[in-house]
Amino acid sequence: MCAKRLSLSKSDVVALEIHHCLMTCSDLVAEEAVYRRKCHADFFLFPSPTACTVGHPLLEDKEEGFEKLCYCLKDTADS
Repeated sequence: MCAKRLSLSKSDVVALEIHHCLMTCSDLVAEEAVYRRKCHADFFLFPSPTACTVGHPLLEDKEEGFEKLCYCLKDTADS
């Protein structure tokens, strides 16, 4: 479904985020991937009528540090 949504709109933020999450984990059960019924239903509607939020609210200062860490790790892996 991610591929289908991205073929219709390369800027589909929800599909990009879900696709990235799915591609970075090898075992969804071990990663505790849990579907929320409404989010799952909304995802299969295109375009998504609502943004599905999961997890804890973002803490901007910690998010910035995390993004820097990810960038450094990616840069090191590419070397």
